[in-house]
Amino acid sequence: MRINTVKQREWVVFFLVVLMSWGVDFNLNAQQYARSLPAQAKTYPFFNSDFIRQKRIKTIKTEVMYKYPMQKISFSAESMRYSFSGNGDVEQWISINRSGNEKRVNYYLSKDGKLVSEHIRTSKRNILKSYVYDSHGNVIEIERIDESQQEKFDPERFSYEYYSDTQYKKFWLNNEGLTFKYTIVNLEDGIIVNETTRYIRGASKESVYYHYESGKLISYAKNSKLNTRREVKFELEYDESGMLQVMKEYHDGALVHRFEYLYEEGLVSVVLRKEIKSHQIQITKYSYTFYR
Repeated sequence: MRINTVKQREWVVFFLVVLMSWGVDFNLNAQQYARSLPAQAKTYPFFNSDFIRQKRIKTIKTEVMYKYPMQKISFSAESMRYSFSGNGDVEQWISINRSGNEKRVNYYLSKDGKLVSEHIRTSKRNILKSYVYDSHGNVIEIERIDESQQEKFDPERFSYEYYSDTQYKKFWLNNEGLTFKYTIVNLEDGIIVNETTRYIRGASKESVYYHYESGKLISYAKNSKLNTRREVKFELEYDESGMLQVMKEYHDGALVHRFEYLYEEGLVSVVLRKEIKSHQIQITKYSYTFYR
């Protein structure tokens, strides 16, 4: 963790005191988030399945607290719970927001590790999503059924043109099988490094850039031009052993959040997210259970 200012030292020292009272020590020797997304992205697969399998992790649960300037720590109803198979894949994700509303998602994989269906349940919805893939492993159809409303939605369909090992084009199809937008995908060593999406009609476009060094995601930037231009960017910093230490989130060039990661016995123990404008700090504590 790099601490560059007096204020950073003050708030980090304060939380170290709190964390030591919880019995947390700081052995930084493992990396557990999914490699192709900013850490803590609420997107499947969430975590690095190889790491989860090696550590024999069965569940991860988070609890959230907030610290406002000149105020005591307040506890939130927010929490998440991830359940994993013995292969390290997420089987279930339960998310509870600040209002106490729950979202529960079950994930079902094929024998070769592809996500074939999701069962999404909230207080108002009960949706089953299923996926069909082509021979390259890309999704060509997503079907959704709302079992609570007995409603079947029009499927999402896609087609592809493969130009080389480093580039392909994805087409988004309407109900008549016509393209309404497309994405050009560029890869290096089998890993996506940028995606550019354009609509057939209008000037809307979106670009996503991934920058890797030694197999680690260093930055992720998403630029969109819909009604206005907008850029969301994440920069990730690691220690010498390759452990994520700091992540910075920028909106249109302005730093909005700074994340710092603390570890215990090689596992993420606490994440501190500081909101730059308000100085609010979100404290997310992780707890684990393991397969025997």
